[in-house]
Amino acid sequence: HSDDNQKSSKLKKKSKAALITQSFAPTSGSGRIFIGFRTSQTTGLGIHLAAPLVPTVEREAIDFVDPALRDFNSELLEVSGILMRLALENEMYRLGTNWNWKEEREAWEAQREDRKKQQKEEEEEKKLETDDAESTKDSSD
Repeated sequence: HSDDNQKSSKLKKKSKAALITQSFAPTSGSGRIFIGFRTSQTTGLGIHLAAPLVPTVEREAIDFVDPALRDFNSELLEVSGILMRLALENEMYRLGTNWNWKEEREAWEAQREDRKKQQKEEEEEKKLETDDAESTKDSSD
């Protein structure tokens, strides 16, 4: 029973940790837009966006009704999207230059080929065993 209690407490701890982590590192598609506080609007990405967007009078969402505010908020969102994309591309480039992909890929392919050979050998051994069993059965009849 103590093992079950330890497992359940670990799950509770993980869920608390996941909740805390999700508040600043959302899962895919659950990013929120912040205008000084969290709004009900989402980014549709795994990224939160905090920007000086102009909210509605109720301060629950970004104002897209007023024509002037719609232009301002739309432009700010567009620039934010461009900056997010540039940050992502920069990180991908940095990872690509710091990581030796070629050696890792070659090692992975070599392991894959070894596994294929091993599976083929095992299949051939099983086939020989079944053929031997069938021939033994036929000769005894």
